[in-house]
Amino acid sequence: AVAHDLIGAPVHGDVRLDDSITVPKQLWGRRSRKWSAGSSTAHFLLSHVVDLLRWYFQPAEIVEVFAVSQNAVLGFTPDLYDAFLAFDSGLTVRVKAEWIRHIEALVEFELTFSGERGGIVYRKHPAFASRRGLRLDVDGASQTALTRHLKRLGGQGIHGRVVVEASLNLDRHQSTQGHDSEETGENREATEHGSPFPKLPGTHRLPRRCVASCYSIESFTTRER
Repeated sequence: AVAHDLIGAPVHGDVRLDDSITVPKQLWGRRSRKWSAGSSTAHFLLSHVVDLLRWYFQPAEIVEVFAVSQNAVLGFTPDLYDAFLAFDSGLTVRVKAEWIRHIEALVEFELTFSGERGGIVYRKHPAFASRRGLRLDVDGASQTALTRHLKRLGGQGIHGRVVVEASLNLDRHQSTQGHDSEETGENREATEHGSPFPKLPGTHRLPRRCVASCYSIESFTTRER
């Protein structure tokens, strides 16, 4: 999505990579405390996130880092690091990694990115009550472009569907009472005929540039990096 300019220039990202508290306390058996004391989430977790971000946004490089740590729970190693990364492209990314979470899974890993024309949500290892998945929301992209990109993803083992949505211009939408039955009938007709856009009353039609388009990858399998 970034390489093919679907979301425009990346502007900001928010990444969270958390481990269960059992990792520093139990993962290496009797050696866990000693091993964790010589490491931290900066070494054990953030290093991998930074590598992934540089791969995603190459050739952009990180030029400035500001980070804080917290020491309130474990005592023998920092509980977490919360970092802000600035790239030479203007992109900023907040990255937080902790290993004091009381969670069922061993790890939770979620990434979100905002661009000039859209955004990405990637749940690599999802949190409680969520599932693994990828979603890309794009403003004004054509269905053809999205379908083409989805086929590229299919070649990488990622499978999903394209969802195209049309939005009403609320400033021009003075009253819907007189159009409720008409909209319902026309939208049903559009759905039955497989049209990607619902048929809207003439007073509610939007210029093409105002239509918000997105595609959603609802379930997938992909090679890990």
